Amino acid sequence: MATTNSLFYADARENPHNCLYPHAADINDDIWLTEALKHDHITAEFENYYDNSTIEDLLEDAVSKSGGYISPEEFDVPAGWDAPVPFPEKSVPAGWDAPVPFPEKSVPAFPTEALPKTIQNFVNAVSESTQTPPDLAACTALGILSICNQGKYVVQPKPGWIEPLNTYIMIVARPSERKSVVLSTMMKPVNSYERAYNASHQAEIIWSETQKSSLEKRKEAAIRKSVKDPDGASKELMKLAAEEAAFEPKHSLELYTDDCTPEKIAMDLAAQNGRFSIVSSEGGVFGTINGRYNADPNMNVWLQGYSGDTIRVDRVGRRPIVINNPALTVILMVQPGVMQSFIGNPAFAGRGLSARFAYSLPESLVGTRKYVTEPVPKEIEREYSTLIDRLLKAESPNDFSCFIEQDNSYDPEFPFENGYSPETGDLPIETSDSLCETDDTPPAILLSEEASALFEKFCNEVELKLNGEYEEIEGWAGKFCGFVARIAGNFCIAEAVEENGCLIQELTVSGKVMENAIKIGRYFVEHAKAAFSYYTDASLDNRCKKLLAKLAERNIKEFTARDIMRIDKQYKSREQLTPVLNKLCDFGYITEKTPESKSKGGRPTVKYLLNPQKCA
Repeated sequence: MATTNSLFYADARENPHNCLYPHAADINDDIWLTEALKHDHITAEFENYYDNSTIEDLLEDAVSKSGGYISPEEFDVPAGWDAPVPFPEKSVPAGWDAPVPFPEKSVPAFPTEALPKTIQNFVNAVSESTQTPPDLAACTALGILSICNQGKYVVQPKPGWIEPLNTYIMIVARPSERKSVVLSTMMKPVNSYERAYNASHQAEIIWSETQKSSLEKRKEAAIRKSVKDPDGASKELMKLAAEEAAFEPKHSLELYTDDCTPEKIAMDLAAQNGRFSIVSSEGGVFGTINGRYNADPNMNVWLQGYSGDTIRVDRVGRRPIVINNPALTVILMVQPGVMQSFIGNPAFAGRGLSARFAYSLPESLVGTRKYVTEPVPKEIEREYSTLIDRLLKAESPNDFSCFIEQDNSYDPEFPFENGYSPETGDLPIETSDSLCETDDTPPAILLSEEASALFEKFCNEVELKLNGEYEEIEGWAGKFCGFVARIAGNFCIAEAVEENGCLIQELTVSGKVMENAIKIGRYFVEHAKAAFSYYTDASLDNRCKKLLAKLAERNIKEFTARDIMRIDKQYKSREQLTPVLNKLCDFGYITEKTPESKSKGGRPTVKYLLNPQKCA
């Protein structure tokens, strides 16, 4: 038992009146619970009840129904009653020390005060309404800001260092934590904007599809004609080729999906002008990356979509996909086992995918949640929805087209005037003059002098810790400062839209915004340490606890490694079991028994003894 409880007992069995004289004793393991029951803690009215109850329920009921502790000095034993049987004093068995409890890792709560005011108010209101940790709504909000802002700006901490504004967020919580409710509530204005946009542009989308279909049919007809009359059909085919090259389809707006293959993500990025997102309350997308449809894991789109590197996808029989400055945002709410499998996947770790995620492991509120809660105030919801809608509508002040409008654009009257020779059949060749001379990178958000000083100090602090405190998460910590810069950039845009209602030409991160971004960054670094240790230390702790439970269940007090491999089939070799046995020895739950030498020689079998005071 993990906690100490007070239990009351009387001296005679099946005599409810003896409950009038209660005694209290500290019970913190099953041995002492058994001893307590010998002294009839649970008399007549409880004797059939405790068989179907947990120990915790038993102790709680016994305490609450006995009316509280009464010391022997304050109680007069009625005439004719036997004196209470003294409870024996607890002692540690000779030769054994009390085992050291496995450490419980604690993580900080999300600093909601560091969020932009409108988002802060909504996050706190959703947390109260749903009775969930504020971390769930707050981390989702960070991802939603990335959905709104990615591809419109970049943040430039210093010359030569540019960070896009997209982020990868993973929130880890148990199935009963109401993840889906929080996610749907936070995403509501995003979904509303997407529906409204597609409804208002429906005619353009249908017309674009019609044009594309018509162009394809005309092209097929011209190809059939060219079989009979190659010379006569050549001009028509060239005209159609130029028309096809100039055609820009109008797609429905799709801001995110919940699960798809890497190849489909690349196609969606291309269709959505290089901006796309994955938002899901499950972790099934990792199965897709890891080769659910392909034996070879394909992480390139995920890696390049985070860093903004050009994505090139070539497939036989299809036109290549080339995406400059891609921006992919990911918001996932997963269960602990999904996160453990993801972090423990050597392919993901080796390519740096697990190091690109910001992890949040909120403290659970299950068991303490209120039924009656305050709903989200309408005004707070309206302000949040308005902000997200304005951020999604806001466009960057720059045009990011790779090519500029020129004389060689398609003209239906003279389609081949610029470079095409009817005599030779040569197509126009693009020269450097036709390329956009300006950089196609989105405009940069710069740091104010105060923000720059704060960020420099923070980066130096992180650098010094890479070989110390952050050594176990070095791969993740290496991207940590860039992630903080992305948060600062998103906050800068959100505050500008809050104040002005739209984006402005030049944006600068203030000292206060950078201070808030660093505060949130410190939250994430502690959760990252907990997430990565969950795969190592915590999983080992769990295996230790499960082994102790199996030993207690079978009443095994002496055993060998081979005995453990017989009762727990997850251990296929001594090498897999050794870390568990070593940790149990280090923490005092078991100890090696002095080996007995074999009469025929050879290595003696190592046996282990179980601490009678085990309390895992």
